[in-house]
Amino acid sequence: MAASEQLLPILVDALQRQEPPTRDDVDFLCSEFIRTERDTAEAYRAALLCDQRHEEIKKQLLDAVTEHGDQPGNRRVLNGCQRSSDNP
Repeated sequence: MAASEQLLPILVDALQRQEPPTRDDVDFLCSEFIRTERDTAEAYRAALLCDQRHEEIKKQLLDAVTEHGDQPGNRRVLNGCQRSSDNP
């Protein structure tokens, strides 16, 4: 059984006993909190790296499109692309 699946029974047991959670319950919940906090921090770091790369590519694409559009005969093509991207 996954650790997260164990959380609910601990809380339900505590309510059924009408007693505060035991030291073991609190220790378990603390370790789960720390684990999920670490996992969340890692996920945010990964998302930030992806977003930074995404923004770099976006800038390169915009620069390339601008440079391409500055060439004679290409302005009309870019206007059509821009209209398509405005209406996803």
